[in-house]
This record gives sequence, C-alpha cells and structure tokens, in this order.
Amino acid sequence: MSTDALRIAATLATLGGIAMAQCTTQWLPGLGIAGVGHSVSHSVLAVHSWDRDGAGPLPPVTVFGGLFGGAGTTLANCIAVHDPATDTWSELGAGIDGEVRAIASLPNGDLVVGGSFTSAGNVLADNIARWDGTSWSAMGTGTNRPVDALRTMPNGD
Repeated sequence: MSTDALRIAATLATLGGIAMAQCTTQWLPGLGIAGVGHSVSHSVLAVHSWDRDGAGPLPPVTVFGGLFGGAGTTLANCIAVHDPATDTWSELGAGIDGEVRAIASLPNGDLVVGGSFTSAGNVLADNIARWDGTSWSAMGTGTNRPVDALRTMPNGD
C-alpha cells in the first residue's frame, strides 16, 4: 500500500472514531413535539418562507399548511408559523377548517392560502383566503374547486 493510501486510511479511521464517539444512544428530553401534527394521519402539504412585513425589518418566518391540529406545543388548525429566530410556533388567527395545499405571499406582506376549506378563522372563504397580519378575509367569492397551487406574479398580483 502506498504512503498516501496509508495516510487516507488512518485519517478515515480517526474521523470515524470521532464521529461514533459523538453519538448518543438515548432520547434527549425536550419541550413538546418539534414539528407539526400530533398523529400519523396528519400531514404538511405546503411550506412557504414568509416575510411578514414585506420589505420591512422583521426577519422571515416559515409557514406550514396541511391537515394537522398542532405545531410544537401550540394548537394550530391546518396552518402554523415557525419563527426560526425564537424557535417558537404560532397559529394564524383561528386557523383553517380544512386542508391548506398552497401558500403564497404578496409584496405588502399579506399571506394567501389555498386548499380545500370553507372558512379561514371565522370568515367564510371557499378554498382561498388572505391573512393581513391580523385577520383573515375571503378573496372574492372564492373558488368552486380546491386550490392546489398559488403564485405571486411579478407585478404583485
């Protein structure tokens, strides 16, 4: 075996030993459930990076939509927000009463969600709704079929 091959083999053996020594074989205590959903039947169907104040100073958060009842230790009906800066979860208003399948944000910071639902918060909204940072509103008369995708156009529509 060449000198280079011996050096590589020795390095790999050393690194492998270090990596193995860093692993633990037990569960570590934590604060509740790390992700969304609270059973096997729940799922995340949409994920979106959201800048809540458009071009303002707040850092982006991550919005999760789907069919679930909670995120972390927070109750959240089918939509939840994770703030990576504080590692906290929150829901948007009273949530959505059905599947959230698509999420998009508008230039002003408003969030639009689509899916298969009849209300957002306490507002009737057929399959599409808008969150302005404080409350939900319907988008026109909604749609008569589920919304599977959303996209913000270059002009902000």
